[in-house]
Amino acid sequence: MNIFNTSVRAAIWGCCFLLFSCCDDADLKLKLPIMAWLPYSAEQEIKFKSQAGDTISFLATTQEFNEKGNDKACGTYNIQTIQTTLTSPSDSTVKTVISVSHEVVVGIKVYNPVNQRSNLNIKFNTVSELFISDDFRDKYFLEAQMDGKTYQQVLHVYGDRRTGNLLFADILYAKNIGLIGFKTFDDKWYYLL
Repeated sequence: MNIFNTSVRAAIWGCCFLLFSCCDDADLKLKLPIMAWLPYSAEQEIKFKSQAGDTISFLATTQEFNEKGNDKACGTYNIQTIQTTLTSPSDSTVKTVISVSHEVVVGIKVYNPVNQRSNLNIKFNTVSELFISDDFRDKYFLEAQMDGKTYQQVLHVYGDRRTGNLLFADILYAKNIGLIGFKTFDDKWYYLL
């Protein structure tokens, strides 16, 4: 009987140790593989050119913050998130926001903060290589060619038509590079310079 009680106590203490030791690491910090999906530096200028010779530039601004997660065993914890916003001087009412969070999630959103409307909003799981946002049109390619260049790990995302000059009908976004191309609703493709 004494051996049984000792075994039960050891099992209970072992479970408690595992349960509470996982809570010490409950905060989710971003790791290098996910950081490669957000290659922009603060105040970086990104330029694109259309086949007709028109150019558009974007200015990148970056911020880091913690989102809050909650777990029954560990309670509230922080989820490190880094977000880059691309804004064009030619239409500053439209923002393209790229974020990495939850260790595996890449989010891309194009929206107009003035009227609170979004024409593109996706979330992509970099481990499963599937879209969480579940849009049947969006695609992930291990390799894609655009404007004579080959890119690795590319998201091809489709937008919904909204009013505004720089709302995108399509975007192509590559790991380690960022936005590599986009198509506007007047059927113009712009390519990264």
